[in-house]
Amino acid sequence: MATEFYVEQADRSPQSGLVTEEVVAGELISDDGDGVTVLTFADSGENAGLARYDAQSFAREFDDDVRTPTYDPNDDMRNRAQYQLFEDSGIFRIRTIDDEAAAAPAIEHRDVVGYVDETAGDAPADAEGRLVEEGYTNGSTTFDRSTGNFKAVGVAYRPSRRSGQTLDEYDYPVRTIMFSEPKAE
Repeated sequence: MATEFYVEQADRSPQSGLVTEEVVAGELISDDGDGVTVLTFADSGENAGLARYDAQSFAREFDDDVRTPTYDPNDDMRNRAQYQLFEDSGIFRIRTIDDEAAAAPAIEHRDVVGYVDETAGDAPADAEGRLVEEGYTNGSTTFDRSTGNFKAVGVAYRPSRRSGQTLDEYDYPVRTIMFSEPKAE
């Protein structure tokens, strides 16, 4: 059986809900009561958290737990997402943006990390529910709390790196020490 990779430390119990769009483990999500969706800048941040890799439900068939952990509303067996709510000092691994046409995140140890307003300026097309560092620049737009187009969710924990590993990374999970809620200021 696969191990939980995206939630390293948490005190709160995981929640679950029916998905209304495709959600991948490691993405930030929102559950507004009408279904689980990928977290966008416009969401309030209430009932927001991290989509988990639910090994127990994904391992329902032989070797199923090694497939891409995707919650899909069109698959009756995989339309319920498990997620971990934000909590102070919880340690989650959150995926970075995956739009390779944009600038890749360059997240260093102790950087404040969060998500950007995907409708603002040069935001990457696949920025929803994904992580970047505060001060992330794509084209002519810088995303930070003072500009009002960035919401912080925690602090990156990356004290050492393997030899040859670059800092600019797409679709890569970053260990993050969480805040209790997204912070716009």
